[in-house]
Amino acid sequence: MNTQDELFVLKGVWKTYNGPLVLSDVDLTLRGGRVHALVGHNGCGKSTLIRIMAGAERAEPAGAAYLDGAPVELNDSHSHHHRRLHFIHQGLNVIPHLSTLENVALGTGYPKRFGIIRWRSHRMRIREILHRIGADFDLDRPVHTLLPNQLVVVAIARAMAHWTDSRSVLVLDEATAALPAPEVEQLFTTVRHAVRDGAAVLFVSHRLDEVLRFADDVTVLRNGQVVMNAERDELTKATLLDALLGHQQHTTPSGNHARAETGKGTALRVQNLTTERIREASLTIESGEILGVAGLDGSGREQFADAVYGTIPRAGGEILLNGNTVPARPRGSVKAGMGLVPADRPRSGVIPEMSVRVNETLPRLKQYRRATKLLDKRREQRDVSTYLENVDMTPGSTEKKIKFLSGGNQQKVVISRWLRHGVDVLLLDEPVQGIDVGAKEVIFNLVRDAARNGTAVVMCSAVDEDLAALCDRVVVFDHGAIVAELRAPDITVARIAAASHAFKTGTL
Repeated sequence: MNTQDELFVLKGVWKTYNGPLVLSDVDLTLRGGRVHALVGHNGCGKSTLIRIMAGAERAEPAGAAYLDGAPVELNDSHSHHHRRLHFIHQGLNVIPHLSTLENVALGTGYPKRFGIIRWRSHRMRIREILHRIGADFDLDRPVHTLLPNQLVVVAIARAMAHWTDSRSVLVLDEATAALPAPEVEQLFTTVRHAVRDGAAVLFVSHRLDEVLRFADDVTVLRNGQVVMNAERDELTKATLLDALLGHQQHTTPSGNHARAETGKGTALRVQNLTTERIREASLTIESGEILGVAGLDGSGREQFADAVYGTIPRAGGEILLNGNTVPARPRGSVKAGMGLVPADRPRSGVIPEMSVRVNETLPRLKQYRRATKLLDKRREQRDVSTYLENVDMTPGSTEKKIKFLSGGNQQKVVISRWLRHGVDVLLLDEPVQGIDVGAKEVIFNLVRDAARNGTAVVMCSAVDEDLAALCDRVVVFDHGAIVAELRAPDITVARIAAASHAFKTGTL
């Protein structure tokens, strides 16, 4: 392709974090008038590369960047070149209770004359932008009343309000993750209008069918390196998946697949569970089974554990534990014999200012109450010390504030408080996120021991390798529905990833 089409170019970008290499000699070329997809598995370096483009992360000095052939200082986010680089992330950063007019003004400010807002001028400008990208809706409605794809359009309009040149760069960083397929189609109708004006669009997505449908060019990152640059017409689903996974397609991690059948019957039954993102999901799990829940961000996977436990509202469905209906609230779940290890440990899993002892015993304080109703603190300390030793922690740390423990040790406390008191069902949401390898192995052993003792374990994770290593069965969410079920010994990283990307697992 003619190099004159090159609008934004990265050359030889490297990034390390105190040793570990995150990006290695990455090149990326975005061309005006084209949509370029950036694809890669979790942890491949996509997010780091986007942050470097935005000036939020500092790249190593060896790299270079060019905008319309002129050098760009990536580490200076206030340079005039950055005014032509615009980023829309998954969270969108729109204020729900403000209107489109007000949200766009948050980025650009209002046009004024003699200190007075020129509302008519502002409204005409936003109307003109929406017209250019083929969108039309009420500018005065609070944006929380708009459709999800219209929220992305608001974010695009805010970005375009900054444009001083139609040959600008628009980055959609997982902006479609929570959108159903019809709304993604509508969104890209809008994006194509901007592309026809000469913009380059970088589209970051896990959904390979979207990539093949909407992108003109594709770059695949794996382990921080570019392993493929191709035009869409050169690609098939098979070649794209092969580039994405590499050797992982052909390997099966050693896992928990030798578990004997327990024969203890169904512990948990989920019937037609429906939430904001989940559509009539149904499944069962046996006592002693480890069930994995996989799926891309926005697929519904990330809401499943909270919906079953009752920490987010259910629009429909029923949860039964040992045949009894569980109320849609956490207190009812705990009473029924269910525990949750939440994904957001600092905010929802621990009380940072309280001790390890308090965090450990909180769900079952009644057993430590004396006849006088006061807590038997000595017995509490003794029991917690014994259990800490069992999970490879220092017994004397019971009175230390939990916020001073490492992330791995905090997670051990959160998991062990349920297992120590005994639960029939343990829900794990991203249980080893952000912890070291040693703590991860201890936690995996805790989970295996719990299953051997008859606990039904549900593990929701975005890391396919962990699911393949630990689970007896894996269900895969896509667009809010369970679209696949894998059973040992056929659980591999490639099969989970293929199902998550809406590819037929039988072809692998």
